[in-house]
Amino acid sequence: MNALHQRITTIREQAYSSLRMCVTTGLTIVLFATFFLNTPVLRAHEGHYAHPHAKVWTLSDGSHYRGSLMTVHDGTIILENSHGDIRRLQLSELCNADRARINAYLQRIQAINMNAPANTTAAYPRVTQTNTSVSDAHLRAYFILLFMALALGACYSIFSTKRRPWVSIPGAIMLLALTAGFTKEYIKKSSTNPLTIDSAFAAFRQHVTTSWDGTYFRVGSLGIPEHEMMTGITAWQQQVPIPQCYTGSNAWSIPLNPVVSSNPIPVNPDHFSRGAVAIAVNGVSIFNPYTNTGVDAFLDGQLDKWGGHSGRADDYHYHTAPMHLYGKQPARFPIAYAFDGYPVYGTSEPDGSAMRTLDAQHGHDDPEIGYHYHGSAAAPYMIAAFHGVVTE
Repeated sequence: MNALHQRITTIREQAYSSLRMCVTTGLTIVLFATFFLNTPVLRAHEGHYAHPHAKVWTLSDGSHYRGSLMTVHDGTIILENSHGDIRRLQLSELCNADRARINAYLQRIQAINMNAPANTTAAYPRVTQTNTSVSDAHLRAYFILLFMALALGACYSIFSTKRRPWVSIPGAIMLLALTAGFTKEYIKKSSTNPLTIDSAFAAFRQHVTTSWDGTYFRVGSLGIPEHEMMTGITAWQQQVPIPQCYTGSNAWSIPLNPVVSSNPIPVNPDHFSRGAVAIAVNGVSIFNPYTNTGVDAFLDGQLDKWGGHSGRADDYHYHTAPMHLYGKQPARFPIAYAFDGYPVYGTSEPDGSAMRTLDAQHGHDDPEIGYHYHGSAAAPYMIAAFHGVVTE
């Protein structure tokens, strides 16, 4: 009898040892997965975008410079090389052939503004998608490994208490519940998932580049939309849309973890009178409906039929919600993202149902996607006040 009891004890100890080894191995895998899957993929040059239209420019002194033409303004041209370095030159510094090339570029811009057929994509380099975060499959694998490791830990906690397993059962159940709850909460907060945000820009990939880290989702573009510009303006400003360098460190940033503001700042003539308040999914920035002179740009006739115009810096931007983007992709995709981190939808809810009553900020909460704004054809057009914390 003693020999049998000793044999049972030995087997039980071996089982406990094997279980401890499995738990240790599982936790080690999770630690490595946590490190590798949450480490951003580094790029050789921050802000380096593909420039298929890069050319070799010949200067009047016979030297050469290879780069993409970014802007032309008042006789000054800006070129960007493959490393993202910027060089500013006077038009007179180029050879005759390259000055003719610049003039052809300006004619394309003029054709756009005169509402004539033009190859708009040839006027500026195409940007390509980049990614500095983990994939959706990696995230799922991470949570599966985490859940399995915690489940093994719970089992170990139960069986390691040899004579009183009931002592650790409540703790094990609580551990599993917390794990499941955490995973469910992560999935529920899809509005801050960079992959969800990225999908909203997918239809305009030719004009937009995206990247992200653990804090911000970044949108790079040249500020030139896919549609014609400057037609329908009755209060002409004598400005011309010129590609802008909203790339690299100058890309637009959307917070991935928006924080609800305890004191929403209104978007009116007294606040945010300069600079953008949101970014449209086609890469065009959206300004306050009021100009820096305090007038409603739409009612004053300063906007084209897409709700935009060129500013003093020849940068094209919208002053109203880009409602023309609504319908170019399914209703579940936003038409813009505000710089407090919340999305802007069209005239219906993301599930296609009728738009519900809006609050004082021109948006409302949703149990599935969280808070979001809606665009409209009348003032305040998109955001009455920032629901989230934002720096003015």
